[in-house]
Amino acid sequence: MPQPINDWYLICDDCLQIVAYDDPSSLDFHYGRDAQRRLDDVHAGLEAAGGYVCVGETEFLTEQYPESQCHCCRHFTSTFHRCEVWKTED
Repeated sequence: MPQPINDWYLICDDCLQIVAYDDPSSLDFHYGRDAQRRLDDVHAGLEAAGGYVCVGETEFLTEQYPESQCHCCRHFTSTFHRCEVWKTED
């Protein structure tokens, strides 16, 4: 049975919009001209995760931590959403 390769992958609100909804439109609102660069950061992080990043059934719960880096895009935040990374088929 497949197992996650990382079951504690914490992502920020921006990355959640891409992972859960495949919707980068909020980046335009918050980042304006820098939205494409921000989207590129998110896509690079998702590729570097080493598998398919998915939000679990009940993992929309927000975790509060001291400000640190999002595991995906590496931007600093204090609000995270817990995800899992599953190995993609080769």
